[in-house]
Amino acid sequence: YGLSGKRLLTYWGMAVLAVFFGAALLKIWRRDFGFFRVLLAAGVSGWLLLNLLRVDAVVAEYNVEAYLTGNISALDVAYLAGLSDEALPSLARLPADMSVYEYEEGNTGPDGGELAHMESGVMEGGPERLKKAVQFL
Repeated sequence: YGLSGKRLLTYWGMAVLAVFFGAALLKIWRRDFGFFRVLLAAGVSGWLLLNLLRVDAVVAEYNVEAYLTGNISALDVAYLAGLSDEALPSLARLPADMSVYEYEEGNTGPDGGELAHMESGVMEGGPERLKKAVQFL
């Protein structure tokens, strides 16, 4: 499995909840613990971190690196091409002959599902306009 924006935000939410539950446990054990101060500080810090984090760049970098090192065998280039321009530097590292398969009505793929073939010209036209390079054949 690769990383997606939803998965990254879910990890962030779980980390924030872990801090909140840890603060709740400390409040149970120590009555003088400033529970709401910790919640406020953790909540504001987590929110600021999330706003400063370039989610699309992190997702693209993780997936491209995992694909190029062999940690994942398939890469959803159509999903990655739909990310914001922050993802383009990572996508420029992909080979120019990357093929993408995306579900579409009317076309049947080898697995019996509906399939359309798209080809990504990551290197054609330069990485600055990768989104325009993904075309239906």
